[in-house]
Amino acid sequence: HPGLCLSCAFDSFVKLMGSLIIGLYVCFWMYDGLWDLMIKAAQHPAGRRVLEADSSPWVYMSHILLAICSMFILPRQFHMNFVELNGEGELRTARWLFPAYLVGMSLFVLPIAMAGNMLFDGTRVESDVYVLAFPFFQDNVTLSVIAFIGGLSATTSMVIVATLALGIMISNNLVTPLWLKVRLKNNPGNTMSAGRILTIRRVSVV
Repeated sequence: HPGLCLSCAFDSFVKLMGSLIIGLYVCFWMYDGLWDLMIKAAQHPAGRRVLEADSSPWVYMSHILLAICSMFILPRQFHMNFVELNGEGELRTARWLFPAYLVGMSLFVLPIAMAGNMLFDGTRVESDVYVLAFPFFQDNVTLSVIAFIGGLSATTSMVIVATLALGIMISNNLVTPLWLKVRLKNNPGNTMSAGRILTIRRVSVV
């Protein structure tokens, strides 16, 4: 599905740009650079919790293990990694482009976590929504819209791919075998057309 992959790539690019813009805003607008943020975080009890996380290596390793497992267990990850794969040329590109994308997405995670812990310490703001909370806290409507569009883009591609993958799984492993079993029992010479399989998939997606 080249159109699907193109739309997911575009969604990922929008998400990356939104994350980078918010990260730059936190580091260079709310604070006087990364070092200033780290110094202030080291002096703040909530900020120090991010810098002095003793269990972080184990958390990091467990996240890597979960990410590897997700390639084979999560329908969305499996679909993009195996079903949509069109040859070794794509793998050669993915070997450098995907890690580069992950570096870009992770670039401002630590600064955002430190700034969020200091700014929202003692409040009910969850760390998952720090990126959205910063612009709201600063009354910056433009950045709020950028952060919202970035999150919406990520969610959109996730929902689309997951729905398609689950629709294909339901069609291939549940509906189509049951349909064939019933039809072949009544008429052993019966066949199923490609159009009918496609219709079953479309209904499963809906």
